[in-house]
Amino acid sequence: MLITTDQALRTQQNLPGRKLAVLILPFASWPRLKPNAEKIVSRVAALRAGEYAELHLHSLDTRADESDI
Repeated sequence: MLITTDQALRTQQNLPGRKLAVLILPFASWPRLKPNAEKIVSRVAALRAGEYAELHLHSLDTRADESDI
């Protein structure tokens, strides 16, 4: 499984016929991803070999303090 934030991966790579599951996240910021952790884990668990999925999450404009990083 490949989890990435590269939104252009589908157009840059030849994905058909691969066995690797690919999950595209909308952003890489941990403070923005953390509130969506359960959704991400659920989608990862549901992915099957060769599947491509883009996860659309709502991001709050949060500012993390050092304890969140």
